[in-house]
Amino acid sequence: MLLWEGKSSWRGAVPEAMPDRNIRAILTGYDPQQGLSSNSKTGPMAQLWILVSSVNPYESIDRGGDVLVCGSCERRPGTCKDAGCARCYVRMRAPNQTWQAHKQSSVVSRRDWPAFWLPRLGVRAGAYGDPGFLPRWLVEGLAKTSQGNMTSYTQRWRVRSLDWLKAFSMASCRTEAEVDQALALGWRPFYSRPVGEPLPKGCVQCPAAVEAGKMTTCQRCQWCNGHSGRRAFGVSDEEH
Repeated sequence: MLLWEGKSSWRGAVPEAMPDRNIRAILTGYDPQQGLSSNSKTGPMAQLWILVSSVNPYESIDRGGDVLVCGSCERRPGTCKDAGCARCYVRMRAPNQTWQAHKQSSVVSRRDWPAFWLPRLGVRAGAYGDPGFLPRWLVEGLAKTSQGNMTSYTQRWRVRSLDWLKAFSMASCRTEAEVDQALALGWRPFYSRPVGEPLPKGCVQCPAAVEAGKMTTCQRCQWCNGHSGRRAFGVSDEEH
């Protein structure tokens, strides 16, 4: 289901090889009759994909156009080696299949959003891409439609015009210094720490992570949203 299509709010440079700056928000896994997500960590949540419109995800990465949906994230495949951090955990087959299945789709009306199933399933807002590039009305609308049953992370927590996103998203952090900075700015941080590094004092282990024995799923836990008021610090680089 194509929920929205429009210009990315990325204000930086875009490679000349990209036809335009359009991105799209696609919702999948919301209809039990058509199949739910089989992600063992998240559980059967509906998945929101934020993708470049004009070219498939593989091409957008090759051309550097993934900056339109991922921004300056150091985990982008084209930059992670230079940044010295782990590559993005998303396996690109699923985003590509989603893009291919919806490339001819038209945007649906808000009244056609699956209001019956979303509160029961929940929404993973950002199976690929950063919700910080979506319009505010869209994120707020999904949160309202799902009755707050939504998890979300953003790399754009330093952008002051996105302070409204604190109500819905965790600040994705890669270092303890970033954790402190995010807390100072009023965000709830999610810390994806280096493999083997212990949790900092006072931090909470993600209970859906392998390190915690997968005690639950994201769908049941719901720590990773802006509403819960808990400090949840996540997983090692190889899981996030």
